[in-house]
Amino acid sequence: MAQHATSPHSWIADRLGGPQQKFKEFASAVYARADTLDRKTKELIAVAASSVGRCPHCTRSHMEAALEAGASREQVAEALTVLWVIGGSVQIVWDEEGFEEHLGAAARV
Repeated sequence: MAQHATSPHSWIADRLGGPQQKFKEFASAVYARADTLDRKTKELIAVAASSVGRCPHCTRSHMEAALEAGASREQVAEALTVLWVIGGSVQIVWDEEGFEEHLGAAARV
């Protein structure tokens, strides 16, 4: 299984330990700060972002972290449904623009 980018045993840590350590510190600071968003909210965002990025390891670890931060299973599911709505609507716009650009003129001939 893939190692998280912040793991000291990840492939990137083996090759670029200094930059990887700085990234780990940055990531830790982002999650530790609760100035505006609490940890649960950040983890729910991370669940959706990880899913969009199609990283099963990240999605799974952020689902677990969201639950540990106080999210319910229903909240994790709802975060994913928001992702589906955004993903679907973005795809509709993307397809419309591509269709018109590439097929619109041909379809009118």
